[in-house]
Amino acid sequence: MESTDMAYYNLIDEPQMNFTVNRILTYGERAARLDEVRELCGKIRDFDSWYEGWNGLAARAEREGRLLHSAYYFRMAEFFLADDREEKDRSYGKCKDNFRKAIAGNGMIRLDDIPFRGTTIPAMRICPPGRSRAVILLHGGYDSYMEEFFLTARDISEQGFTIIMFEGPGQGTALKNGLKFSNRWEEPVSAVLDHYGVESAAIIGISWGGYLAPRAAAFEPRIRQVVSYDVFFRGIDVIINAMPRAAKAVVRVLFSLRMSGALNRLVERARKKKPLADWGMGHGMYITGTRSPYDFFREVAAHDFGDIGGRITQDILLLAGDRDHLVPPDSMRRMKNALRNARSITTRTFTVAEGGEQHCQVGNIELAVSEIVSWLDRFYPP
Repeated sequence: MESTDMAYYNLIDEPQMNFTVNRILTYGERAARLDEVRELCGKIRDFDSWYEGWNGLAARAEREGRLLHSAYYFRMAEFFLADDREEKDRSYGKCKDNFRKAIAGNGMIRLDDIPFRGTTIPAMRICPPGRSRAVILLHGGYDSYMEEFFLTARDISEQGFTIIMFEGPGQGTALKNGLKFSNRWEEPVSAVLDHYGVESAAIIGISWGGYLAPRAAAFEPRIRQVVSYDVFFRGIDVIINAMPRAAKAVVRVLFSLRMSGALNRLVERARKKKPLADWGMGHGMYITGTRSPYDFFREVAAHDFGDIGGRITQDILLLAGDRDHLVPPDSMRRMKNALRNARSITTRTFTVAEGGEQHCQVGNIELAVSEIVSWLDRFYPP
């Protein structure tokens, strides 16, 4: 049964698949056509039908010259594919190619490759139509591509900001260049600031970026304002958040006692029973460069806001959705309590009534953009 609340649609029974579809539907006709996506979702039964359906839809949009739609559809096609499948690289390449074609000729947008750790990380600079009030760095989290946030970045840029998006270790092209996911986000942020000669900037971190952006600010004084969009306290809590309560408790105990063998066996049994669990763990080990579930948990456990909250001295905006299915509900409170030395702390929790209850306000993303711009206006008046 399709939801009629705001613009968050219930098109697929599996919650994570449904949320992934809504990630593009939240941008309306700019990113997708609802009618064709709705028709496609009615035919999805598993990962194979997901890939085949989105791949076909992407090819059709490409033939019709809807290049941005095609780029986003190819991203959807490869989303749940195992990382060693040839089709994943092919769909990723088509996503990138069509996106570049879609923005070709736009003099306000510049693509760059920034030297980093013996290779490069990609970046995209979007200039505002008039005077630039400030520079804002914008990035995603866990395994995102910067193209996914292009429409959000452009909307913010049109309010008078120069936006620099980039992919760091574990994300998009940076990952394909061999850079595995890391909590040391100040390193790519410093490289980006150095490359563009930026001495002062705000930073917006989306999803897992809600930890990564404050982490960078804790060690990079050129960052003056921070937006956690949305709040993100500890990596391992997010990874196990969707597990049944009993399984969650067992994983916590086994991990805390460093019982790697028992933990690995427990996870491998779950992977055999649930395709989504199998994909999630395999993908997580791939982006972190780990070889076992236990080592993966160790890697994501290093992403802990409690370790760095006291080092943050900047102004910070914490956003949250009150029905976020990915982030534990106490994350806002824990982050705020850890910010002992921040210059100022502003919090905003979006509700069901206003349509912003989902993770990163998917379904009514304009709410979050409006809140972010209004907050930035305090520091950089129009």
